[in-house]
Amino acid sequence: MPDRELDRPTALKLYRRRLLLSTGLGLGGALVPAPLWAQTAGDDGGRSANPQDPAQVLPGPFGPFGGPGGDIPDVDDGTKEDMEQASETTGDIGETLDTVGRGIAGAGGAVAGIGAVTGLGAGVGGVISMIGIVTMGIGAIFNTISSTLGELADDPPRQNYRQHPACGAMPVPQFATMQPVPAPLSSHANAAAAFLAEAASCLAALELWGGAAQARDGEWMANHRTNFVTRFNAMGERGVAAAATGPAAVDTILGTMDDTGLTLAMVRDHVWSNGDIVTRWGQQQNRALLEGLASQCGEVSRVARIRRGRGDRIAPNQLAARYQALQQRMGGLPTYSQIP
Repeated sequence: MPDRELDRPTALKLYRRRLLLSTGLGLGGALVPAPLWAQTAGDDGGRSANPQDPAQVLPGPFGPFGGPGGDIPDVDDGTKEDMEQASETTGDIGETLDTVGRGIAGAGGAVAGIGAVTGLGAGVGGVISMIGIVTMGIGAIFNTISSTLGELADDPPRQNYRQHPACGAMPVPQFATMQPVPAPLSSHANAAAAFLAEAASCLAALELWGGAAQARDGEWMANHRTNFVTRFNAMGERGVAAAATGPAAVDTILGTMDDTGLTLAMVRDHVWSNGDIVTRWGQQQNRALLEGLASQCGEVSRVARIRRGRGDRIAPNQLAARYQALQQRMGGLPTYSQIP
């Protein structure tokens, strides 16, 4: 991302300025009806929030007034910055797991058209292929989460806002492997899918609220704000759970590689030798996985189409630190209350 090229203080200043213009003033000026601005203007022409008046409270931290107590556009409580950094962190996790997973799957012989690494027997190759497929799939989920968290700070309103799109139940990922998936990997995959579903539903509620606000439809604005607050709070909890299950999953991946004699150098060499084939195969597998999640939660299909490239590949032994950072970011998000 461009901000990575700047020193941190400068990057954060530019980021806050961008969000102030695009989300704070953008939602405030474009989405809030003129009578609302009149209600919130004081005698001196300034704006103040009355948290007891539902008409003056916008969803979560992304409008002129956040939760009860009221965030105003020129006051940054850190939530927007945390969301962007959580997007980068989940992107780092996703890019790394996706890349490593593709290499492991290829080395195990899962990819049609290329041979397995010399020295791996058929049984061992099947286990390694399973580990690679699941690792790659979890990476695809985290890449999609990364895009979704990033979009929460720059969301367009939806015109067809009279709908309730949130997932009724958390989706369960299905992997194209005949081998049983180890419990730590399965737990992490399920937690990541639940995190994705909440983030996608949260984004949908915010976009639909924007459409209702443009139409000045107070009933649907209230419906979507209620849904947003519920989903935003749950998203923080799901993010913590997904991060907490990550280190054990990584230990399982690396431990299985050690047990079977597969090294990261062998994986890297295999990918370099068969790059195009492995890449195309991985994209097909990831697309099938996300389509399966979308069949259980329609909003996943929308966020899966969001632009990618928010994360960097890092060394697998750095993943634990990323998971810890993600847990802190998501656990530190504010908890918003519904307005009576």
